[in-house]
Amino acid sequence: MRWTGETINLVEIAYGIWLTGQLNNGQLNNGQVSVTEIVEFLEVAFRVKIGKPHRRWQGIARRKRLGYTRFLDEMKGAIEKRVEEELIR
Repeated sequence: MRWTGETINLVEIAYGIWLTGQLNNGQLNNGQVSVTEIVEFLEVAFRVKIGKPHRRWQGIARRKRLGYTRFLDEMKGAIEKRVEEELIR
């Protein structure tokens, strides 16, 4: 598989995963992974170059008018629409 969307969308996902503590590295100390590790994983998994997470974060922080979580909001809307469509059937 290859990521075909905007890389900033993967950065939104990476920060969401990191900020909600969804991954650990299996260490005894709860092994919280860094956002950089998550971004590196996504780069390999989806064969895409994202770059430095903190710089991409600055891009997210600057897009106040469009919404900080534009892609995550789009994903949420798509999921809600699909669930509603299935309930109607």
